[in-house]
Amino acid sequence: MFIRQYFKEENGQRTAYWALVESYRTRRGPRQRVFAWVALHLIRMLQLDTFLQKAIPAGREQVPWDVSSLILIIARLLNPSSELYIAEQWYPKMALSDLLGVLANQVDGSRNWATLSAGCYLLRTNVSGWSDEELWKACIQLTEAEAAFRSVTIAFSNAQRLR
Repeated sequence: MFIRQYFKEENGQRTAYWALVESYRTRRGPRQRVFAWVALHLIRMLQLDTFLQKAIPAGREQVPWDVSSLILIIARLLNPSSELYIAEQWYPKMALSDLLGVLANQVDGSRNWATLSAGCYLLRTNVSGWSDEELWKACIQLTEAEAAFRSVTIAFSNAQRLR
């Protein structure tokens, strides 16, 4: 196990980030992968997996929704990216299939997006004494303010490029 530096190019800027990786052997020789079981251990220590099992009812799906949620949570912790990238690029390279018992071809990018947008939210706050409705209203207001700020920033950025 060791820490490895990775680089990502976004909007013409090169950004560095660090990942905890492990070496393992394959038929093609030694490889490296992000240390996914640390994230899974943290999730189990916090009993988030138990919470998700209770909070998200099982249906007739091939991969239970709580397990799909775990995949997304771990991906967000280790390599924040799009759900499609997680399904097609990231998950097949990870050891999570061994840890969670979900094969790479069972992870569906469009389904992962549905998991995120299913209407379940976890709000973290240091505000006490507010009702659920008041917290939700504040969350919506902050989300709307963020969207407005983002649109103004984009418009300003585009105007600067035209100069």
